[in-house]
Amino acid sequence: MDRKERVWHAVHHQAPDRVPIDYSARPEVSAALRTHLGLASQDDLLAYLDADFRYIEPREVIYDRQRYQGPPLRTFPDDSWEDIWGVRRVRLIVASGAYDEVCAAPLAHATTVEEVEAHRWPTPDWFDYRDVPAQCRRYAGYALVGGGWGAIFGDAYRLQGLQTFLMNMAERPEVAQAIIDRVARFYYGVNERIFDAVAVAAADSGPGLDIFYFGNDFGTQRALLLSPRMYRQFFAAGIARLAGQAKERGMAVMYHSCGAVHALIPDFIAAGIDILDPVQAQAVDMDPLALKAEFGSRICFHGGIDTQRLLPFATPAAVQARVRQIAEAVGANGGYILAPDQSLQGDIPVENILAMYTALL
Repeated sequence: MDRKERVWHAVHHQAPDRVPIDYSARPEVSAALRTHLGLASQDDLLAYLDADFRYIEPREVIYDRQRYQGPPLRTFPDDSWEDIWGVRRVRLIVASGAYDEVCAAPLAHATTVEEVEAHRWPTPDWFDYRDVPAQCRRYAGYALVGGGWGAIFGDAYRLQGLQTFLMNMAERPEVAQAIIDRVARFYYGVNERIFDAVAVAAADSGPGLDIFYFGNDFGTQRALLLSPRMYRQFFAAGIARLAGQAKERGMAVMYHSCGAVHALIPDFIAAGIDILDPVQAQAVDMDPLALKAEFGSRICFHGGIDTQRLLPFATPAAVQARVRQIAEAVGANGGYILAPDQSLQGDIPVENILAMYTALL
């Protein structure tokens, strides 16, 4: 099988020639791997690891300053800045890498729909999508993943602060819904532009996108961040609309949510989600083998290789044994894509990352 066929079979619950392989890591981890292996580029690293997927940018458009063509974004003397939503961020350097954290929420005090509508909302036209066809052609032969990240929940609560937003879902649901609707509308427009650009590549006999990837974290390590009822009231329709947007263009849909989201898996399936990422193995009720037994005929699982305990602390031999166990059990008759259950972090030894990716050789 070629890489596209291998992924198609796995997603559609048919046995591929081997379990498909994907890669996700913090930039500093990829840099360490390239140095360790003597590789010049990220493409060289992905080829070395035999990864079947390539991701078409822009994914997280709010961070992609090179593509940004909108009004100037403010910066401040403390080195913080505003993103496209007007959310103020500051870069924090910690042991595991650099992260852009929220330090001020522009709608923190909004209590009416009118205040929400008066906010300066971004438009998808603030970004440059022109090189998307060239990226598709560059990675012809791989399973191509793309689309706007679509963090409806995350971007909505960052606009108000998590506590305020969750309280508004209960006390001022019309305010929370107005924010959610504006965020979802933005990502629908981003997708239209990306998918239209991909259609240009396909019209020239080039490859199109195989998988639309978006998502948000609805789970903590132990439980959901909100009840299934709240999820259905506020988020189910927007997620289904974005999934349907991709389905209409012939793509499979991969949805990302960390944490203990077992109770939402039937809702994800109902929304048209084909692949659940990342299957956080140490979260409550998220053991990959148990999920395969319960849902394996209805959704494909992506991830499940534990980055909390296994990869940082086990021996390379133990890593390989667990990877083989998951690949054999969860990948039986398709329905599994090998990947870490979070982006690989700096606390994971290089030897264990390589053990994971060579376990099936």
